[in-house]
Amino acid sequence: MVQPSSIIRSKRKTLSITITKNGEVVVKAPLKISDTKIYEFVNSKEKWICEKLASVQKNIAEFDDVIKYDKLLVFGDKYKPIYAYVRKIDIDDYGKILIPRKYATPDKVYRATKNWYKNLAKDFVLQRVNKLAEYARLQPNKVRINDSRGRWGACTQRGEIILNFRVSMLPPKLLDYVIFHELSHLVEMNHSVKFWNVLSSIMPDCLQARREIKKYGFCLSLF
Repeated sequence: MVQPSSIIRSKRKTLSITITKNGEVVVKAPLKISDTKIYEFVNSKEKWICEKLASVQKNIAEFDDVIKYDKLLVFGDKYKPIYAYVRKIDIDDYGKILIPRKYATPDKVYRATKNWYKNLAKDFVLQRVNKLAEYARLQPNKVRINDSRGRWGACTQRGEIILNFRVSMLPPKLLDYVIFHELSHLVEMNHSVKFWNVLSSIMPDCLQARREIKKYGFCLSLF
């Protein structure tokens, strides 16, 4: 039988199970429900839980080097960071990211790499937004990059699109999905059928991309 990693009780009416990106089984339960009922519910969902855990473990194994910062993801490709006599962080032609030796401590290289990702997003991602907005004929009033650990992007009621700088870690197809997703919110500020129809009209394989991007959710915890 699967054992929950944690049980969170609150003023809710139903039971639910969440598998975190770290492979934890989190059960959310009403305040007064018995432990017996909770474990019966978990047991009834055992097959689903095991399938989800297997998927998470496979994902962790695939990106273990990225999670440990041994490699860096840049637009879906892995690069090995190495110290070199260079003035700024840059990518060479041999699958490596060159880091100035002046960033010799873990704290310095962490901050420098995070800023490098942010600048990468500002330089490339904003250009990509402009191109896709022209293609979709959906023009935001403003586009900016932020540092949110909660989601890839957002669209405000004022027609402003906000993108997480970590989108620069995603493969190009999934980066486009995030951008098209937020552009579609300029038409429908919800996730109704109408919204998905708008998104599908400009990105026919959006549902496949929606599934694929879930494996990159761990990136939101990096840097």
